[in-house]
Amino acid sequence: LYAYVAIGDLIDARRAGRRNAEAIAFDLYVPARLPPGFEPSSARALGGQTPGSSAELRYERGDEVVFVVVQASPSEIVTPARTGDPASGCRFHPLLGVSSNFYGGPCRHRVAPSGREWIEGEAPTAGNPGRRVAFVILDRSFVALYHPGLADAELEVFVDSLERRDPGEIDFRS
Repeated sequence: LYAYVAIGDLIDARRAGRRNAEAIAFDLYVPARLPPGFEPSSARALGGQTPGSSAELRYERGDEVVFVVVQASPSEIVTPARTGDPASGCRFHPLLGVSSNFYGGPCRHRVAPSGREWIEGEAPTAGNPGRRVAFVILDRSFVALYHPGLADAELEVFVDSLERRDPGEIDFRS
């Protein structure tokens, strides 16, 4: 009996994930290469009240976890590079009229060896006070890579290898 329930739950999760993936209205970017030892572990197309509003991909190496969250580009982007004020910090507001920020806090402008630009900020949690985040804005997409404090060279592999993918190519679960 439990096996049938578990299989039914898995089928439901895949169906919901597929529905949300089909509703994605932004360009989906995922890392084409990973730093040594990292493996993909899960992919979820999230919806809530707005199906396809974001995609979350998880990569693991031992106890280290990197989350790649992809959403539509924010409607407001404030960074020190855009304001000319290094103390201005960063703010990213979502497109869909939600009042909260995607992010608000200290940040710095970074450029990978390939020339791809990104913003690096802090995103501490109670369980991970050293957690950081890298934001990359590509076409109509906003990519946030939450990481445990990767070395610059490893973070650059994630950032530099982001490639556009069709959501149908990914096994999304809800």
